[in-house]
Amino acid sequence: MAHYFVGDIQGCYLELVQLLEQVNFDKSKDVLLPVGDLVARGSDSLSTAKLMLSLGDAVQPVLGNHDLHFIAVYHGLRKAKRKDYLDDLLAWSELDDYIEWLRKQPLVRTITMHEKLHVISHAGWYPAWSLSELLEQAKAAEKILAGKSYKKWLPTMYGDEPKVWSKKHNKEDAFRFTVSALTRMRYLDSNLALDFLEKNPPAQASSHLNPWFDYQNEEMKGHQIIFGHWASLLGQTQHANVIALDTGCVWGNDLTMYRLEDGKYFKVSSTN
Repeated sequence: MAHYFVGDIQGCYLELVQLLEQVNFDKSKDVLLPVGDLVARGSDSLSTAKLMLSLGDAVQPVLGNHDLHFIAVYHGLRKAKRKDYLDDLLAWSELDDYIEWLRKQPLVRTITMHEKLHVISHAGWYPAWSLSELLEQAKAAEKILAGKSYKKWLPTMYGDEPKVWSKKHNKEDAFRFTVSALTRMRYLDSNLALDFLEKNPPAQASSHLNPWFDYQNEEMKGHQIIFGHWASLLGQTQHANVIALDTGCVWGNDLTMYRLEDGKYFKVSSTN
């Protein structure tokens, strides 16, 4: 059995299949762990979604911002983004099943291996949270998304405020902040306020901002953190315990896979 993490697929189905073939993925014993953003801007979101459902328990993703946005689009609460290629997926006869499966996926997963805890989320770990706070806030948001009344909560996740965590947040603000931190976070300022405008790599970023992983608390430093979302990093974090897997396949770069058991990376070049 092997655990294979894969960066943002974004509908890059052909590249994903090539990676699975490269590692001889066997769904009867291996596990595929996408780090979010399964569909959207790639050329074949429909085939990607079909593959996810066909893998059953052999696929265990975390939710990304594009996944959550797609759920809102499905319900007519938001329009598909102009750069997304979702027409075929939105017309799919089994789309209801995919949405039900998708919204019940977690925002955070943890795996213990080699006496180390591995923490997986789409955008990372907000540094003002301890591990217990991270898991607590993620579980609260996941319960809402998997619940019967989730549809009325979907508009609540949109917006850039609050930018800083407080235990005094009401339920709506706590939900929005948690979704933002776990699916949209890149840069923070010295007050640990989320910045949603800066998307450049760190060498080109505004001087008052730093990547979230540069603010790691002591508990974070003791664990391995695996995330996606940030294509312009091209997998480079300068922290041995922080693994960035979004290497911009949808932008013409690579789709990257990481095998947990031996720390080996696998890549295929984009066909976009």
